[in-house]
Amino acid sequence: MMTQALLSGSLIIFVGLGGCDVQKQEPSDPTVGYCFEYHPGRARGIQITLRVPGESGDSSRFAVAPSWGGVQNCERFIHDVRARDDQGNPCHISRNGPHGWKVAHRPGAILEFAYKLRPAEIDPLADRKTIYEPVVRDDLLHLIGETGMVYPEWLEDRGPVNIELQWVGFKEHGWNTASSFDAGNGRLHCPLKKFRRALFLAGKIRVHDRKIRGGLLRVAIQGDDWRFEDREMVDVIERIITTEREFMQDFSDPYYLVTIVASGPRASPSSYSMSGTCLTNCFAMFLSPGIAVDPPSPHRQEFLRLLAHEYFHNWNGGKIGTDEAEELVYWFTEGFTDFYASRVLRRAGLIDDAQFIERLNETLRSLWLSPVATAPGQTIRGEFWSREEVQKLPYQRGEIVAVLLDEEIRRASGNRRTLDDFMRELFSPSTRAEPMQTDRLISRMAEWTSPQFAQSLRQTVVDGALPDPPRQLSEPTADKSEVEHYPYEPGFDIDASIDSKVVTGVQPGTAAHSAGLRDGQPILAWSIYQGDPDRQFEMTVHEQRQPRPIRFYPRGKAIKVPRYTQRMKSRIVENPYFKGG
Repeated sequence: MMTQALLSGSLIIFVGLGGCDVQKQEPSDPTVGYCFEYHPGRARGIQITLRVPGESGDSSRFAVAPSWGGVQNCERFIHDVRARDDQGNPCHISRNGPHGWKVAHRPGAILEFAYKLRPAEIDPLADRKTIYEPVVRDDLLHLIGETGMVYPEWLEDRGPVNIELQWVGFKEHGWNTASSFDAGNGRLHCPLKKFRRALFLAGKIRVHDRKIRGGLLRVAIQGDDWRFEDREMVDVIERIITTEREFMQDFSDPYYLVTIVASGPRASPSSYSMSGTCLTNCFAMFLSPGIAVDPPSPHRQEFLRLLAHEYFHNWNGGKIGTDEAEELVYWFTEGFTDFYASRVLRRAGLIDDAQFIERLNETLRSLWLSPVATAPGQTIRGEFWSREEVQKLPYQRGEIVAVLLDEEIRRASGNRRTLDDFMRELFSPSTRAEPMQTDRLISRMAEWTSPQFAQSLRQTVVDGALPDPPRQLSEPTADKSEVEHYPYEPGFDIDASIDSKVVTGVQPGTAAHSAGLRDGQPILAWSIYQGDPDRQFEMTVHEQRQPRPIRFYPRGKAIKVPRYTQRMKSRIVENPYFKGG
């Protein structure tokens, strides 16, 4: 059953990732055109027309990505496929595998391949698991090209092609538009693979532009159920992006788009969701309705970190590329980016010293208490996508390695250099042509510090040794001590016990066992907070024909965890970069 009424439409759009030249085209390269055109009163759906010179011979192959970002079988979004040549003659279409189509035509023909995107039976934005699917509603088109753009398969590996973009009919009927390529006036020179990794947005959206150093920042906001004013949101986004560009001294991107759409149930102080994905010239955000970003809001810190982290990927993992299995280098691309999210927010005046240190202490606690704290890098490669605790490990480990490296570079250089200089060197034209991997990064770190220190970092990121955090921090100033924390240890198989209503898998020597929990006891009631060693478990079991209450904290043996304490009173630093507002 359709849950939304739709308007049909069409537009022409073109994309640019790193390596795409907006407006510049080469006469010798083929030209590909996409048209998304809005026609009120037609059958529901968005019509997309692709115009391209056909493949040599008498047939051409078109395809859609089989999957992207967890979205499977993207061909299911493609409907009512039609094709004709430049003389208006219909062309015969047959399937070319599960994700493609074969079009028969006369040699040398220019082809038009048209199809419709139709509304899903369930709005993808209503389910957090499907937010990357094409969204087609009566108020919104939200399309990530990877999941809904058909492309000429024979040009996929050719290299850059000329691409032309145009929106038709949307604004005339009250829809605003925004895309990854609004700065290109509909013309660019780009490989198709990079073209598709882009965002196309239209509907009842509000578009705000800010001129920033190097070009234009565009923010597109959908929905009215927010606890922020648009200007307030745009100010925060501008402040973070401006600070990061100034920090990296990189103003080479003339255009950047940030989109915000409502997704999932309405936020509360304790229950809300935020996520996003980096695309070509764009960061697409998905927020629970009701999110607020003012300083007292419980949502603010997570929002700030999400944006600061993801935009820093413009360099780390983006322009500073890698050529190693991504899981093996996540300690750098994700862990260092987490570190810089905190540093950037502090320098932008969006968090104070206490908030910076609080975040760092939480990372230390999580890493030291992790059940996989000493897992080697190969475990991360093999189990990153299947175990939540393994997914978190390279982020935590890399953030602490960044702290260590920053302090050691300061010490080795007599405070003349910091980790900031190291990151800028990786981005410099003389070095960024060589993609990074763990071995190359460790070698560079040795040049900036010492072979012995670099070897200690290798033991952490490759072999899994716990790092040894520095005794003092320089920015902000803080001193290290130790505090005892308890790891979470339920002591029995919670899922199996709750499913069967019978206690299962009790481990001797645990708090659960000491409290009297035993295999085989029928469970009459329970109150359990999974993952929190400081929330008491309360259970009632049946024992000797009578109910027996059992209470215990799900704690393992106490572990000493490093912790930092401020040496100076908390303060908001003056932002040396941001001049807007």
